[in-house]
Amino acid sequence: MLKELITKYTEIFRALKNNKTSKDTLSEVQNLHEVGNLYYAAGSLDKAEEYWNDSLANILQAVNPISCFREVLSQKGLYIVAVVGLSETMLAVNLLVKMSWTCFYKKLHQQREATCMAAELLQAIFRINPAHPQTLREFASYRLKAIGDTDAFADQVTVNLS
Repeated sequence: MLKELITKYTEIFRALKNNKTSKDTLSEVQNLHEVGNLYYAAGSLDKAEEYWNDSLANILQAVNPISCFREVLSQKGLYIVAVVGLSETMLAVNLLVKMSWTCFYKKLHQQREATCMAAELLQAIFRINPAHPQTLREFASYRLKAIGDTDAFADQVTVNLS
């Protein structure tokens, strides 16, 4: 069953790649992501890593983006979300966390690099809105306004400590 699904997704990816009139790269990226998920479900971590890495490379338009993520992020600038897109950036964070957790658990350097890259991309997402912190130091005292304005223990019916 999984082999059939992998074959179908691979055919879909080839069709998307061959359709040069379509500028929908998000479909290609999501397709590669799903093929990686299917290989992970089949127990093939090497193939899952390969497809997830290809998906990430398509998002960031870079070859092997994890090993050179500082260069990739410096080329794209502080507002990488505006260049790449919000959905693509969130998918890239998802891919990085997946690869860090499943594929790089014995490769500590790659795990750290993937985690650092995911953190940088998440910070870039927060930079979209000026109300959020712009530097790492500001994140230390950051609280969402909705949480900061309410007293969680004010309503005795909602919060009963006894």
